[in-house]
Formats: sequence, structure tokens, C-alpha cells
Amino acid sequence: MKPKKLVIPEVSLPISQVKIDFEILSDPKVEELLLFEEISRPEEIGRENPFSPY
Repeated sequence: MKPKKLVIPEVSLPISQVKIDFEILSDPKVEELLLFEEISRPEEIGRENPFSPY
């Protein structure tokens, strides 16, 4: 008994285009979320306890 030949149909799938609306980033509510805490520069020599908060 011979194995059946596998036939894969050629189907082209439509390519979907993604549009990103960057105007949402100018919303004041989003700007509040994007604010980051300013990180202070480390001391040149080092700190006595590097695990203590600044």
C-alpha cells in the first residue's frame, strides 16, 4: 500500500496593514504616565552604603 501524496493548496492570505495613531501620545493623561523620576548622578568615589536610597 503506497502512502497518499500530500497536496497542500496554495492559498494567499491578505496582508493586513497596521496603522498606529501617535496622536494619543499628545493627550495630557498619557503625558502624566510618561514622566520619569530624575535619576541623580552617582558619587564619584562611591557611597558608604550603596544600598541606601538617595
